[in-house]
Amino acid sequence: MPDLNIIEPAEGTNLETVRPTVKVTFQDEESGIDTSSLIVKVNGVAVSTSGFTVTSTGATGEIPEDLPFNENTITVNIADTSGNAKEASVNFLVQPDTDTDGDGIPDWWETLHFSSLDADTDSDGDGISNYDEYVAGTDPNNSDIQPPEILSRYPSDGTVATQGNPFEMVTTFADSDSGIATVVLLDENGVDISSQAVITGNTITLTMEHPENKAYQYQLILTDEAGNKTIVNFSFTIDSILPYVMPSVTTLHHDTEFEVDLTCSEAADIYYSTDGYPPFVNAANTIVQTAPVTGISIDKTTHLQYFAIDEAGNIGPTESIIYQFDSTIPVTQIRAQQVENENYVTLSWDSVTQAANYYIYRVANPVDKQILEDCVANGIAPPARLRLSDNGVTGETTTDDQVVPGTTYYYGITVNTQEPLEGPLSELASIEFTGSSTAQDKDEAIQRAKTWLKANQGTLGSWGNEKNKLLVTSQVLNAFKALGEDEAAVRKGVFFLRGNYADNNDFLGRQINTLYDFEQNVDYLVAKLISQAYISGTTIYGWGTRSGYYPDPVSTAVGASTVSKTTKGTSLTNSSIDALRSNWNSLFFSSDGYCFSWVADADASVYVSSLTYHLLAEKYPPENYASLWQNFSISWILDTQTANGDGSFGNGSIDTGACQASCRLFYNIF
Repeated sequence: MPDLNIIEPAEGTNLETVRPTVKVTFQDEESGIDTSSLIVKVNGVAVSTSGFTVTSTGATGEIPEDLPFNENTITVNIADTSGNAKEASVNFLVQPDTDTDGDGIPDWWETLHFSSLDADTDSDGDGISNYDEYVAGTDPNNSDIQPPEILSRYPSDGTVATQGNPFEMVTTFADSDSGIATVVLLDENGVDISSQAVITGNTITLTMEHPENKAYQYQLILTDEAGNKTIVNFSFTIDSILPYVMPSVTTLHHDTEFEVDLTCSEAADIYYSTDGYPPFVNAANTIVQTAPVTGISIDKTTHLQYFAIDEAGNIGPTESIIYQFDSTIPVTQIRAQQVENENYVTLSWDSVTQAANYYIYRVANPVDKQILEDCVANGIAPPARLRLSDNGVTGETTTDDQVVPGTTYYYGITVNTQEPLEGPLSELASIEFTGSSTAQDKDEAIQRAKTWLKANQGTLGSWGNEKNKLLVTSQVLNAFKALGEDEAAVRKGVFFLRGNYADNNDFLGRQINTLYDFEQNVDYLVAKLISQAYISGTTIYGWGTRSGYYPDPVSTAVGASTVSKTTKGTSLTNSSIDALRSNWNSLFFSSDGYCFSWVADADASVYVSSLTYHLLAEKYPPENYASLWQNFSISWILDTQTANGDGSFGNGSIDTGACQASCRLFYNIF
């Protein structure tokens, strides 16, 4: 088989002449070259090689006929004496600088677009002369002068924490005029790696299965059908290393006051608490300082808890250490019981001689219960925020009338001495409070629903069943945020939400909304949501259940709300979204014509109705659009709580979570 190479013209070159020289080399070490078999084709048509100089190792000659301007291909065939043939080809441009009419535009460009044209003329009426279009490299026959637009990109420049493996670089783009023609992604060496990315519709996604902790540079080149280009440079550093906090004192038992320093494995902010309750960002019990933290004074039994957030946003694990001071304060045992037909719990315990008073602790949530159980196991007092009352009680009995029927409560007790010093927590006593009654006002209705939700949280922090955990957890957390609740149970729900994958746009929008409200980083998730929208031109027209699906009411409502909130009024928050909001009635109305359902003309849904009312209220506040709200039926939702009798609305967590976020709205309308 011959070895054949085309030396001239070079692949991709730009030639000034219409009759270039062709130079090829060839050899065959077995049977030798048959020089008479040489064939040269220009753009698929054979040309004469009579003027070529041909030897046993190569051939050189000028193309005998003028080549057309712009794109050309030369193909060469050669065979050995055994009949084995080899073919090679090159692509190049013929763009000579000749300007026959002297207007500053070369002949090849005029021939490419017209038989002839005038430099000062604006052939396509876009306000740009033909000469300026030639200089810019745009099409003088296309009035499109707007380059493609970047709608969203992740990551932006700077240092970013990994959102987990794999890491995705996601960019969504659009063109308002002629449409996108080509999408090219180059690496830091200028190598085209477009084939390594996934390009679908308006999005390009580059996936890194196991990204390294280093700096990355990419260039994205978008070209529309008119030749307009948009070039975006990506320059970011990936940091996936979690910061780790270390205390200076690791001895657990002490009898005199001492100080603790907290250092970190890297530059970071350290968050810590000393009240026995976990630290959270912006929580009242949490102190935040740039590492290192020095001089934390410890003078009594203290549960020190801490974590760090590095400069990239990586959140380290929450760690803790218990410094114990010897104490001889005894532990008593608490008992809980309910008198038949009474709406309170009676608590009693054995008296302790040294006691000045007692602190009663009560929880119904599994996360708070775990905190109390850890206190029992470690022989320490719980955080004060879990006390039934801020004031200690005396005697050997008390009652708790702030209880909700159908809820299991857990009680513990500590002894407080004259010093005063608080002793360790007793073993927990539990009771399932029974009974039923109707909420007397909106505050009691909200309290009942809140208690019910907390009691029904899963041990991993979620609410709902396996199929809808992300959806229900998001809805419940929205309710707690609206009520100003920020505690361990709520934060554990946030951690669950942050660590789970949303497999559809409805769930993803809710996940983003909730995490954003809890001040979590949602940049990647927002970019993902936008990339999965239905886009025409540069306008988002809605979302379907998944990427590529036709828009549906619920996904669109959630997506519109999410993008409006998280993009802070960019071009994505546009009139089309407002139009979608104003037409919700035609998409949602249930069979009774007054409530809302998953699909039009179906049975009314507590969940969809609550969601829709809440989102409508953001655009059309009841106090300003009274006539609009007269068209809706809301009282039936409130009736479901009375009918259930346990504080919940509708059919459980998802309905109750949605109603909690909107409950005050319901009462305000009435």
